[in-house]
Amino acid sequence: MSAAERIGIKYAEPVRKTIHRLEKRYDMTNPRDEHAVRRSLFLVRNGQVKVVAYQPNEHKITFTIRDAHTIQGHYFPLQDQFECECGTEGGCRHELVMALMLYQYQMSLSQWMKDFKAKTPPLELPVNDRTPDSWKAIVEYHTYAFLRKVNWYDMYHMPILFRELKERIARSRPFEREWLPMYHFYTTLLMISIIWKSLPEDNPYSARNLLEEELFSLNAELDSLQSSSKLFAFDPFLADIRLMVRELALLEGFNAGQRRVFYTNYLLTLLPSKKDMEEELQIVLASKTEQAVLLHATIAVIVKDEAAYLQALQSVRLDLLESWLSFADFVAQSPSDHLLEPLLRKMMPFLANYLTNSTSTWHRNTVVNDIYQLYAQIDLTETEWEQLFFHFGEHGLRPYSQFLLERGRYKEWVSLHHVHNSSINFAESCGLSRVMQEAPSELLPFYHFLAMKEVAARSRANYTQAVRIWKKMKTAAKKAGQVDFWQDYLTEIQTQYKRLRALQEEIQKGSLTK
Repeated sequence: MSAAERIGIKYAEPVRKTIHRLEKRYDMTNPRDEHAVRRSLFLVRNGQVKVVAYQPNEHKITFTIRDAHTIQGHYFPLQDQFECECGTEGGCRHELVMALMLYQYQMSLSQWMKDFKAKTPPLELPVNDRTPDSWKAIVEYHTYAFLRKVNWYDMYHMPILFRELKERIARSRPFEREWLPMYHFYTTLLMISIIWKSLPEDNPYSARNLLEEELFSLNAELDSLQSSSKLFAFDPFLADIRLMVRELALLEGFNAGQRRVFYTNYLLTLLPSKKDMEEELQIVLASKTEQAVLLHATIAVIVKDEAAYLQALQSVRLDLLESWLSFADFVAQSPSDHLLEPLLRKMMPFLANYLTNSTSTWHRNTVVNDIYQLYAQIDLTETEWEQLFFHFGEHGLRPYSQFLLERGRYKEWVSLHHVHNSSINFAESCGLSRVMQEAPSELLPFYHFLAMKEVAARSRANYTQAVRIWKKMKTAAKKAGQVDFWQDYLTEIQTQYKRLRALQEEIQKGSLTK
């Protein structure tokens, strides 16, 4: 009995468990996987694999494998772990080679290959087999095989594997044209649901991106599915779709807003009857997840149940504020837009904390502007407006500027930008041109303040910018009928800074004296 045979018999049970684990990695309907398995068998049968060392204390078996290049690998049977010099991430075929080298001493490799191929379920559906169970078998088989192989952090190979997954599922699509929309929608939704529930806790960006794209595409297919869902044979599929859409919306984690929008569009498109909506409301209320209350509020808005809606608003809190803000957009666009006011009033106390701790600095201005657009649709008292802009902080300068302009409070607008030391470009983005048209005289002190900042910098580039600002000031003075003031002002500037030759040259070049 050879040393390799004695080791194979000694570790028979751990080797058997390793083989069963590795079998799940390979999909024999995939030509690439089938080639890897056949190549592994070829290497073992042709003596290209040798046991070269065994360390019983560490339960470590060392192999040499003559593949394209001779490499060395290590197998730890009790830990079911491998180390291989090839460096392939996520497991390589050499692991199967090492395991089969020892497994051949307890079972014929030909018989193993036969049994392994027999485990692969038939994936081609009979022409007339149109049942949810059949389609689930196809999707689950391919999707779980994909999840066993995928490395979500491999930005190159992961999209290729995902594309192959979709292609494999698509091969079993029905021939009849009327079934195609249902098959694509049902199988894609099931695939998304399985993957979503199987993601790592850190939700890799690559996975999020793919799932977002797929869900966006499904959203666009709802209308076409509605127009094709008239066959009675579709009823069991529609029942499954209803369950999957709800489960997807109730999941915690990333993209809750997009999943809720998908759920909402599904309700409006494929579940239009009030009876079905009320039944859905009771099912959602029985759920204990954090997202359930938002779905509860969504259905209440659709069926115009104000009592249920106000009950849901009692659950507004900081950690779900982003979801509530997304929901507020839906309410604002609904026929029951009067329901927006109680929601926004419930959210107001949490805004400052949300903006500070839950939004990135570079994105905060956009978030603040979106929130302002929502609050602009309801009636607030002056005190409430002041409270809202206090919550916005410095990121609320642009919406506060818009608020002041809409009420003709131009002097306050100028004071706001003066106090916050706004640049000329930022002030222009906040409506300076409107103040120029409506109250040009209010801008004269502001322009002077901006020009003096440039002069104080003491460089020709700053002097050039100061002259540009003075040109705007000159225009404002003319509009305000204060031409004499302008002339006196410019004379005073030239006198005060007569020693700054570069500044005097820029003033002459800019034709300010004409």
